Amino acid sequence: MRMYFKTLLKRAWADTAQFVKEHILSEALFAFVIAAVGYVRGDMLSQILSPLVYGLGAAALIALAALSYNLLLAPARIYYEQQIAISALREQLKPTLQIEFKEDDDTFYHESQWFHELSDSLSTSRKGLVYWRLCRIAIKNLSKSASIENVQVRLTSIEPTPKELKGKLPLHLRFMNDNVQPYKQSIDLNPNSVEFVDVVGWRWERDREMMQAKYFIYHSVAGIDADFPVDDYKITVEASGRNSTCKPKSFSIGMRNKDGTTNKLWMSESPLQN
Repeated sequence: MRMYFKTLLKRAWADTAQFVKEHILSEALFAFVIAAVGYVRGDMLSQILSPLVYGLGAAALIALAALSYNLLLAPARIYYEQQIAISALREQLKPTLQIEFKEDDDTFYHESQWFHELSDSLSTSRKGLVYWRLCRIAIKNLSKSASIENVQVRLTSIEPTPKELKGKLPLHLRFMNDNVQPYKQSIDLNPNSVEFVDVVGWRWERDREMMQAKYFIYHSVAGIDADFPVDDYKITVEASGRNSTCKPKSFSIGMRNKDGTTNKLWMSESPLQN
């Protein structure tokens, strides 16, 4: 209890000191100036001290009244400020997911090429050079202290919807480096940590026409073929976890020559430029 009253008095004193600084010091200074002028003119001592005493006395009474007023309001002010601090802390601790993507950051792309066993319409096998490129996003837990369990990421829509994907959406997307079946459909995300998620890929067999290339969704659902034709699309991705969701995010995907090399798959949060 003693500490409580000490806290109230400290807060009231601080508020009163601010009030005195802003409103009373100038009045006290004015009283000193009047007294100084009287002294220079040779006024009687009573004439000199009178405005000084009245000025300082009035300032002291106002300061005392302000201290009493601030002492009465101190509990409410302290409580209000504590509630604001608690609310801000809860926001920091609340498990919150965020989808992140940086169009010009190579971290969000991966590409390679390799010789692969190919087959053609005559069912003959041959080795061919395959180009492969994927786009990925990042899922971040913004909380500084709370983990998020059962984090899932889904591709919920694609516009225009290719006939190859009708009736197949939404699809759980695959977490980066999860290359062994059965693929994970959810993970636990530690505080202030990031996990990358593969979204869409493109592959092209060099000795065939580029128009025969395909996009494909990096999903984790067994038994579903998610290849679809190369074109411009708008896709929407959402993420959720136990007691946590985040706003879905949409991306444009398409083939562009953005880096001065050749046409390849790009992804953007805004419409892709030709």
